[in-house]
Amino acid sequence: MENYSIYADYHTHTVYSDGVNTIAENVEQAILRGLKEIAISDHGMGHKHHGIKRELLLEIREEIDGLNERYKGIIKVFLGVEANIISLDGDIDVTDEDREYFDIVMMGFHRYVKYNKDGSYKHFMISSNFKKKDPYVIEKTTDAFIKAIHKNKIDIITHPGDPRPVNIERLATECVRTGTSLEINCKHMNLDVITIEELAKKGTTFVVGTDAHKKDDVGNFERAYRLLDEANIPMTSVLNAEWK
Repeated sequence: MENYSIYADYHTHTVYSDGVNTIAENVEQAILRGLKEIAISDHGMGHKHHGIKRELLLEIREEIDGLNERYKGIIKVFLGVEANIISLDGDIDVTDEDREYFDIVMMGFHRYVKYNKDGSYKHFMISSNFKKKDPYVIEKTTDAFIKAIHKNKIDIITHPGDPRPVNIERLATECVRTGTSLEINCKHMNLDVITIEELAKKGTTFVVGTDAHKKDDVGNFERAYRLLDEANIPMTSVLNAEWK
């Protein structure tokens, strides 16, 4: 931590999904933390309980554009989204039309999403224990992730392996091919030192995110710093890290 710092938090939630603070409050906290960039990345529209309302996308986009004008030269604000996988074929709940609003598209595995119409994904979710470490479940989940990053332009996979286990080595290999980064999530902390070291050797890139649901957590990377200080990897592997 003495030689580098994390300058951006790309995983923050607001009142538009299941966060407790406004976009402006998250941005102001990021400024207080000394960040150079922040993304507002609420849950995708397919989340049953906390998804962004599609009809509000223009309003959110305009608010972020206004904050970029207000804080020009101080911080850069991006509009992101934490999309959801909605089928075993790698479909996600962000359409091509939706993408016009977003600067960053992240994707995670979540419960309580609106599944595709054929019902196969819903059946898979219901019939297999959510955290079950059955090899079949792990490989089917990994297949869905891999199909999703090949079918869609995904910048970051959020909290990979949590809450549903994946074959992280196989997923990381495909992430390198598609230019997708894996998140080191300060809330879930699902990647350990050994895994990070092994994946970095294979060219995997990482992005540290707080997964903040309240403003006080925006830019609080302490848990990730402790992990990275133990890991023997080049900081060039962490896309939102910079040398001091």
